[in-house]
Amino acid sequence: MTTISDTKNEIIPAAPAHLADLHVQATEYVASSQSPSTIRAYASDWRIFEQFCAARKLKSMPASVDTVVYFITHEAQSGRKVKTIERRLSAISDYHLKMSEIPPTRQKDARALQAAMKGIKRTLGVAVEKKHPATDDLILQMLSKIPGVNLIDIRDRALISFGFASAMRRSELSDLTFNDLEFNDKGVVVRIRKSKGDQDGAGQTITVPKGRIIKPVRALTDWLEAAGIEEGPVFRPIVKGAKRCREMKLSGDAMARIIKNRACDAQLDPKLFSGHSLRSGFVTTAGMNDAPINSIMDQTRHKDVNTVREYFADHEKFKNHAGSSFL
Repeated sequence: MTTISDTKNEIIPAAPAHLADLHVQATEYVASSQSPSTIRAYASDWRIFEQFCAARKLKSMPASVDTVVYFITHEAQSGRKVKTIERRLSAISDYHLKMSEIPPTRQKDARALQAAMKGIKRTLGVAVEKKHPATDDLILQMLSKIPGVNLIDIRDRALISFGFASAMRRSELSDLTFNDLEFNDKGVVVRIRKSKGDQDGAGQTITVPKGRIIKPVRALTDWLEAAGIEEGPVFRPIVKGAKRCREMKLSGDAMARIIKNRACDAQLDPKLFSGHSLRSGFVTTAGMNDAPINSIMDQTRHKDVNTVREYFADHEKFKNHAGSSFL
């Protein structure tokens, strides 16, 4: 089978010897056009599509519209969510473009594929199953069950409290380095070098106040001092025995597992929480406390006000309710 990694540079054909250096650099730029997580997801999606085609003696490259219609039908019947099926369609299109082939979504009879996808959406529904936001009361409940007696506890207290207060994405927390932090008497200024909403790497800045209740900056400085971190990644894995941390950064998936485990320790259902729960919990809590929407967006760096409002829409519906005066 052909894999995405085998052909990821097909867009730049082989270069003559005197252009070798430029070819290497250009290839790296092309590879950087997609995030590592997108590359991994597309690679997995393409393998699944290839396996489907191989099992049914269908041609995967170039794939016909009918083949892809059969594939998305199979995916829908297998219980895949609409979002997953849409991503796999994107992967198939992306791989065709890299192989200089016309994607099924752009072929002459692509209308059949569009109709099939529309039917899948209407049948399965497109509602997103959101994880539970870790609001301030739940954060305090989690923190109360972390004794803080070893390096793992100190790290997890910092991760949960600072992750909540900063409203950063878990990928941003994973990439955060010591040099991205600037402490002052009011809290800490955080430099986010690159994020989902800043793919070009222009950089964004947020602030995290010291706080009076959750005290996220204190938790962060406790962790940095205990781990002896003065450069490199802020949040790191800890070696067995909880005596010291590693030099590498803690992955986003590891952060999600920590949040689930700490939720379980606090007698909360871990299935309801994810790595996104800290960020969504901040937005929800801020909205419920009537924080100005522009102030929330300054922290989260959302560009669409409606996206932010979705986090606390149910709470807002009770405000000025039409029946509040007589029900």
